[in-house]
Amino acid sequence: MAEQITLDPKDYSEQTLKQAINGEIPAIKPQLAVVLLTAKLGAAAEPHLVASASDKDLDVRVRLAAIKELANFEGAKPLLKTLSESAHPLISQSASAALKR
Repeated sequence: MAEQITLDPKDYSEQTLKQAINGEIPAIKPQLAVVLLTAKLGAAAEPHLVASASDKDLDVRVRLAAIKELANFEGAKPLLKTLSESAHPLISQSASAALKR
């Protein structure tokens, strides 16, 4: 049986999570940091998610996590539309799926 852990976004500062998203804190996986930042900031996370989803220098897995979270933000639809036309197949597929949610 796998051991289960519980993470509380309140245990991490906004700055720490932003650094983790950029791969600056190896102890926190960047994809997890995206989810924790969204849980911590709620609607205020949207600009950070937009920046992560758009950043071509970020690992594609981090960008995909940000795109998945952006599906919950109505204001992100234009960016998701643009990303759905990306030359990168995983990005375009994920953005297209997010638009359908």
